[in-house]
Amino acid sequence: MHQHLRVRDVLEHQPRAGDGSSSHWIGQIITGIGFLGASVILTRDGIVIGVTSAACIWIRAAIGITIGTNHSASGIKLSILAVIILIGVDTAEKRIKALRKGLHQKYSKPQE
Repeated sequence: MHQHLRVRDVLEHQPRAGDGSSSHWIGQIITGIGFLGASVILTRDGIVIGVTSAACIWIRAAIGITIGTNHSASGIKLSILAVIILIGVDTAEKRIKALRKGLHQKYSKPQE
């Protein structure tokens, strides 16, 4: 008896979103995102930069996982919330001088 490998047969045995087995691939995504997030955080002249970029990478991964696990409505809500928070933080940093110090200090090239 010949057995043929069909795409349908392979797909039937793959983990599906929401069946509990998705935690394996979600864990792999989290590990990869951790490395990406860490790689964008740098220090220049004593100033830590890239923290917001790292946070954005994490939130995009969370949105992708949410949508990938068939929770599209939650993914859309999370996307809107993330944009509102990022705009709010940017606005607050521009208006409140105390928020432009320390971690929130903007990097500018030293004058030569």
